[in-house]
Amino acid sequence: MITGVEEIDEKLRNIEGGIILLRTTGDMGLEVVLQCLEGNLGKIGRSVYIFASPQIKDRLQKHPEVERFWILGEDFEPHELFKITHIMRNLPEGSLVVFLLLNVLALHHPTDRLQSLFLSLSNIATERKLVVIVVVDVRMFSDRVLSSFEELSTVVIEFIERVAGFKVTRGMRVKKSPRGPTGFYRIEMRDGRLRISEPLG
Repeated sequence: MITGVEEIDEKLRNIEGGIILLRTTGDMGLEVVLQCLEGNLGKIGRSVYIFASPQIKDRLQKHPEVERFWILGEDFEPHELFKITHIMRNLPEGSLVVFLLLNVLALHHPTDRLQSLFLSLSNIATERKLVVIVVVDVRMFSDRVLSSFEELSTVVIEFIERVAGFKVTRGMRVKKSPRGPTGFYRIEMRDGRLRISEPLG
C-alpha cells in the first residue's frame, strides 16, 4: 500500500509478513485503500489477491497485477470461513492479500468466530510471509474486539472523521507499526477523489 505521504509510506516499507489493519468509519478507509491500489499496483512488486464484493472486482479487475479475486456469494458463501483460510494457506509465499469482507461477515457470524478467523489470518500471514490488508468498520465491533484485532496486526492505520457544525474533518495516521506511529494527516476530497495532504494540527 503506497499512500504518497513519505512519513506514512516509511512506516509501511519492508513488511515481510503480517496484517495491515485499517480502522475506519464507513467507506472512507476502503476508498483510500482502493485508490492507493489503483494508482500503485504496478509498483508493489508482489502478486496481488483480493477477497471482495462483486462491485470491487468490477473496479479493480482491469489491473493485470491482480492474480485472482474471490467473491463472496460466488466463490464461497458467508458461512464457509474454512474456505478462506484454506485459500490463504495455499497462496504463493510473499503475496499481497487484500481482505475486504470482515465487515460483511460480521453480519453473519458471532464475534468470537470472527476473532478466530482473524487469528488464523494473522498466523497464516506470518507463516507464509503474506502482507494482508484488512479493512474494519469500527462501528461493527466493540472496543474489546477491535483491541484484539490490533494486537494481532503488524500495522494499524486509523481513519477519523470529525463533524463540527457544517465542517467535516477527515484524517489518517499510522497508529502502530514496527517503525513507530505517525501523527494525523488530513484527507480531502479533490476532483472526486480522496487525497492525503498536510499534517493535521
